Amino acid sequence: MRSYVIAIITGCLFCANAFASDSDNDKVLDTFDLNPSSKVKPFAKGFIQINELGGNFNNVIEKGRYRFGDAITLIGDNFSALNDPVVVVYQHNNVFNFKPNSISANQLTFNFDVPKGKYALFIYDADSKTNEMKVDAFNNASPLIFGHSEISLTKGKPFTLNGVGFTKDSKIVIGALKVTPSNITNTQIQFDVPNNAAGLQLYVENASSKSNIVRIVSY
Repeated sequence: MRSYVIAIITGCLFCANAFASDSDNDKVLDTFDLNPSSKVKPFAKGFIQINELGGNFNNVIEKGRYRFGDAITLIGDNFSALNDPVVVVYQHNNVFNFKPNSISANQLTFNFDVPKGKYALFIYDADSKTNEMKVDAFNNASPLIFGHSEISLTKGKPFTLNGVGFTKDSKIVIGALKVTPSNITNTQIQFDVPNNAAGLQLYVENASSKSNIVRIVSY
């Protein structure tokens, strides 16, 4: 049922995007654009800007980890100067505009309700825009591995991955090997590193989706 509901929501997002108007093609939809006949201009350099972003998981920000429906927190400068901001997310002509869930002096959080894909985003406010950032969206049910993008493993020894979206059917994939975990929770997965492991990349695979890839620097 959940996947069916997600499919309906995703379809509605595409429908809303298809019928939304952006007269000046600046990715700010006319609904939010104070001047829909003229392209939005950047804020004065350094006045309001995005410095980094990450998925927000129980108020812990994980850089580079984003899924459909998850909250994303933008970290930057002078967000308290924003009056009525909109987060603009786009992929070519697929354009989505979101109102924030919360905002403080240096953080802004919104729900990342976009289908899987590669996007750019910026903050629009009072006919001005911030710098742009890149963001890749995973499917809503995808597992995510948190922490560093590089790890060291020891053959024959146990290792623990922290993240989200791990399920009872999750496998750890190391190169060509699929390893069955010794213990799994939604946020942690433990496994014994095979003695014959030789791959230089690792990810977690559920029944229908894969996680982000972590590089193995040594065994």
